[in-house]
Amino acid sequence: MLNRLAPGDRIGPYAIVDSLGAGGMGEVYRARDSRLQRTVAIKIISPARFADDGHKRRFLQEARAASALTHSGIVTIYDIGAEGSIDYIAMELVEGVTLDKACARPYSEKLALAASLASAIAAAHEKGIVHRDLKPANIMVTAAGQIKILDFGLAKFNAPVLKGDESTRTAVSLTAEGTVAGTPAYMSPEQVQGRPAESRSDVFSLGAVLYELFTGRRAFQGDSTVAVMAAVLERDPPNASNICPTLPRGCAAAIHRALAKKPEARYPSMHEFAAELRALERPPKVRRLRPWAIAAASITILAAALLVGRGGHHRISSIAVRPFDNFSGAGAAGDWFSDGMTETLIAEMSKVRSLKVISRTSVMQYKKSKKPLKQIAQELGADAVIEGSALRVGDRVRITAQLIDASTDQHLWAKDYDGDLKDVFALHRDVARAIAQEIGVTLTAGERTRLAPGHSAKPEALEAYFRGNYHYSRGEARAAVTLARDAVRVDPNLAQGHELLGLSLMDTANFNMVHYSEVLPEIRAELHRALELEPNRGAALACLGWGLMMGDHDWVGAERLTRQGFDLDPSSTSYAFVLAGRGRLDEAVRVVRQAVLHDPANPSAHADMGYINQMARHYPEAIQSFRKALEMNPNYGYVHTHLPDVYLLSGQPDLAFADRLATLPPDRRDDLQAVYRNGGWPAIWRRALAQPRTETNGSWRSALKANIGLGQLPQAMDCFDKLEKLEDSWTSLLMDPAFDPLRKEPRFKALLERMHYPESTWR
Repeated sequence: MLNRLAPGDRIGPYAIVDSLGAGGMGEVYRARDSRLQRTVAIKIISPARFADDGHKRRFLQEARAASALTHSGIVTIYDIGAEGSIDYIAMELVEGVTLDKACARPYSEKLALAASLASAIAAAHEKGIVHRDLKPANIMVTAAGQIKILDFGLAKFNAPVLKGDESTRTAVSLTAEGTVAGTPAYMSPEQVQGRPAESRSDVFSLGAVLYELFTGRRAFQGDSTVAVMAAVLERDPPNASNICPTLPRGCAAAIHRALAKKPEARYPSMHEFAAELRALERPPKVRRLRPWAIAAASITILAAALLVGRGGHHRISSIAVRPFDNFSGAGAAGDWFSDGMTETLIAEMSKVRSLKVISRTSVMQYKKSKKPLKQIAQELGADAVIEGSALRVGDRVRITAQLIDASTDQHLWAKDYDGDLKDVFALHRDVARAIAQEIGVTLTAGERTRLAPGHSAKPEALEAYFRGNYHYSRGEARAAVTLARDAVRVDPNLAQGHELLGLSLMDTANFNMVHYSEVLPEIRAELHRALELEPNRGAALACLGWGLMMGDHDWVGAERLTRQGFDLDPSSTSYAFVLAGRGRLDEAVRVVRQAVLHDPANPSAHADMGYINQMARHYPEAIQSFRKALEMNPNYGYVHTHLPDVYLLSGQPDLAFADRLATLPPDRRDDLQAVYRNGGWPAIWRRALAQPRTETNGSWRSALKANIGLGQLPQAMDCFDKLEKLEDSWTSLLMDPAFDPLRKEPRFKALLERMHYPESTWR
């Protein structure tokens, strides 16, 4: 390794005068060009740096990029050369101070610097060059007040980031999608995530630079590299006008627009950012306010103050948790992690009984939505929305949450929570307690107990649990079962894992993958274990009740457990189905309506309300709910099974056929239309019975409906015998009016008796 160059040393035609300093990539010297008799700056990289070819490529790219630029605000490149093993760049020597030393200058001077800086970067963008490493240290201000940008053309290279606290830092790769290049406090969110940095990344970086220039403090701060990167990804900096009250609002607004997390929300180009800054240099036109206008404004402010609650915001009684942004990158944790963080916070917030918390299935419908927050809150029936993000680096987690009043779009509260992955449930309980306090909710003793820190889980088990829960939410029950088993094997005290295993196993039976009798013993063991660990798990209680209804036809026990589950999780519809099975149809309708209020964007909730109304013989309401479910999910098979029945029951056979036809591929529609034209539904049913029969639930269900439609009641009961042997869920839904023609049949009454239906439901 060579020693640093000393005064008098030569490199090419340049004689070293003195050292100007060392940067992250190279050392810079003042030198004299013996050919042109001028003083220049020489930048080299130490031989140790050249052990990495990537650094060398970046060094040369910088020279090539900047040499293509001719602008008074960009340092001029004179020469690129090599002396032995050392590569160097000879460039314009800029005498002055770095931009961070200009913070104390008058506002007008700083604004002129900002506009010049934006114009210089815009010129580079015109040449297709993105700087990628804008920061005060790379920007000089000459004695004449001129801007000079240094170090153009930062190439992408491996840049490890740090995790943990100061005493336990280790190098880790932040993402698997790309590598991270730049200076953390000034990097754009897409750079932090290792995604391509385009011109709008420079807009963001310049916004961070100008925030510091005008306020004297960095926009994104933290006590470690990871903390700074997390701030870039998750937090909006405090309003610049609040930090510097003399800063005009227009200037603050321009800076904050540049700092938008999403590139499309920033200025479309650096030219537009520069134009905005230039416009701010012009004095605004002054408009005189008439006295009556001042009085009206005062009255408006007073009225608004009277409408606002003591805590400074409207009373909040319902909350939606918007799907968390995933800032971990696909390599560290995909959607399963951010979705898991969303669901965990919903579960913890739901423990506050005085709040209506919108169900996970509804909020997840807005995961990719670009709708305004106020519209989302309106559609969900929420007074306030919690937005957040999740960042995982190794076994460290950062959760950022902010509470927003939906009616005013006012940010009421925001906080970051850092901790180990093993304590992730405790972090969310901290969030839930803080939000309850912010909106003035007094927790009961039971709620305080339920929101206590609880079990520290093993990271490997948590990862399996969150992955399994992700599959469960997508209807992939078998994958969920496998991962839930992994979770409880690694950590037998993980209540959430036992509950997930029970719920997933139940779905394998609900969707006819297995018989209920095959899985109910394991389901009950897992759910009872979950409740031993955490007694107030609503989903576990509701699922146990569902098992009593489907497997044992124990309606009394099923009602008790599903009612307890519904009290803890009002979005559950299991209780409504048990009430319907016991013949208490009006109660069932009231319960399912309440469930839909807690889960308004979930097509399953609307479909269940449709079926409960169908059993209650409320056909217009059933049709309305089924149609609502189809608006959300046009291919919802559960709805297409029952909607034709409701149309037939309400005397609308053509609409019933139209819905049936819509489920078929286009090449099969003409044939069925011809059958219907010639013989109506009886012809459709006869055609169904002529098809080869398979020993599946679906095949026997189809034959059952066809035989009932044709009045062939003994054959219909033969189908029910088959379904009973298959442990089909329809045997627990015998209140369906589609089965009314069978109610006088002795075999049907015997079935009702075997299923332990109350005698009041036999008629």
